[in-house]
Amino acid sequence: MAFDFANLDPSLLAPVHTERVLNDHFVEFYDNDPSLIDSVDRFVSIGIGRGDAAIVVAEQAHLDALKEALSRTINLEAATERGLFVALDAEEALSSFMVDDMPDREKFEQLVGGLIDKAAAGSRAVRVFGEMVSVLWKLGNVAAALSLEDHWNRLSESHDFRLFCAYPTGVFGDKNVAPLRAVCDRHSHVLVSKVPSL
Repeated sequence: MAFDFANLDPSLLAPVHTERVLNDHFVEFYDNDPSLIDSVDRFVSIGIGRGDAAIVVAEQAHLDALKEALSRTINLEAATERGLFVALDAEEALSSFMVDDMPDREKFEQLVGGLIDKAAAGSRAVRVFGEMVSVLWKLGNVAAALSLEDHWNRLSESHDFRLFCAYPTGVFGDKNVAPLRAVCDRHSHVLVSKVPSL
């Protein structure tokens, strides 16, 4: 059985702010894919509308749904050609820096830091949506997911970007709050999404 996020003590979700979280690094716990796609669509389209670059590292099904949603409000092909939109499959990205079932910091920074540097060309602000941590969590590799969250926070010490992470609420069991607390502590703030109104 999963956590009942609707009736969860709000103090459990309040992040403990640390010096490691330098840039805006927030997490959203979502109930279903449509609510996630709605949130990421807004995050990316608002950013691109302001001239920010957006990097999306997501599961392929989410990438496909997001591209369809974005294409209703922006010229996605033009944004991609101008370097304002970069999309990567989360599993493929993970395969490039995982060593012995753990994320290798140097390889991670080469891949993601390189993408952020390129996206920031011309002094653009950069927004990143990352779902690699969720992929690791779903595979049962909680230690790797938390380590990757730490790598993101360390990367923010040398790169400027806004980071949006997401986890489905169903991956958290109802018995042990420590893993959920560990996720919240690695973020600047926490959101819990509901089904979008139709």
